[in-house]
Amino acid sequence: MGWGSNPSFCISTQTLDYNRAMRIWEERYNKRYGEANISNSRPGRTNYALVNLGGAIALRMYRTRVITWRQNGRIDYVAYDTSVTHKVQSAFGPLRIWSDSRLRSKEKTRFGNWGGTHYPFGDITIDTDGCIYGLRDTFRRVKKEAQAERAALVEQFRKHAVPRILLGEFGKEFCRPNFHGGFLARVPVSKETKLAVFYAFAKNQSNSEIDPHLQYMASLSCKFGRRKITYSTPELASFAAINSLCRTALADSYNSPWHEDYEVEYPPVVVADL
Repeated sequence: MGWGSNPSFCISTQTLDYNRAMRIWEERYNKRYGEANISNSRPGRTNYALVNLGGAIALRMYRTRVITWRQNGRIDYVAYDTSVTHKVQSAFGPLRIWSDSRLRSKEKTRFGNWGGTHYPFGDITIDTDGCIYGLRDTFRRVKKEAQAERAALVEQFRKHAVPRILLGEFGKEFCRPNFHGGFLARVPVSKETKLAVFYAFAKNQSNSEIDPHLQYMASLSCKFGRRKITYSTPELASFAAINSLCRTALADSYNSPWHEDYEVEYPPVVVADL
C-alpha cells in the first residue's frame, strides 16, 4: 500500500481520544509486533497501527506517528503533505485536513470547517483546553522600500512603450489582426526576452536594440488553455501586450529583490468551532 493509495482499515473510522485509542490498542494488541494493527493487512506488513508510548497512544503510518493522543487530553499532529496522510488524520482526529492547491507557489495545507475560516496546518498541538496555539501562516509581499522604485520603473516604461507601440513604430509585432476577426496581442515567447524588452523600453533604447528581441513572438492566450484572446481594436490589443510585459517584470520570483516573506500569527482556535 503506497503513499498515494487509499488506506483500508479493519476498524471503523471515528474521531478518537486517548481512552478510545487505548481500548482499540488493548483489543488488537499483537505481542509479537508490539503494536495494534488497524489495517486489513496482516500485522507484520501493516502500514497503520496504534502504538502505546506509555501515557500516550500514537497512530503509526508507515514510519511516522501522524497523530498522538496523550492521557492528559493533548493531541499532537505531525504534518506530512500527502493526500492519504490527510485522509488518515481526518478519519481519526478532530480536524478535517486538505490541501487547497497543488501549485507549489500557492500551496497551503489547511484544516477548517469546509467553507469557513481556514488555518495553516503544520506540526501542531491541540492543548488540553481544546485550543490550538501558535498558528502561523507565511505570505509574500512587496517590500515597502521597493514600492517607489517599482512605481518609477513602470512610469518610465509606459512613458516610452505606449506611444512607440501604439504609433506603429514596430509595425505589427505587438498587435496583429486575427484571422477570424479582431486583433491579437503579441509578446516575446520567453520570460527572459520579455524582461529584456521591458527594460529596453524603460531606458528608451533604439529600434535596433529592441528589434532583435522581437524575433520570436506569441499571441496572448487564456490562462488555462490554448485559445487566443481576441481584442476588438488594435489599441486594446497593444495595451494588453504592454500590460503583459509590465506584469512579467513586476512578478514575484524566488530571486526577486522586491519581495519578502512575512508571517501572520493567529489567535487561539477552538477545535470545537471548526
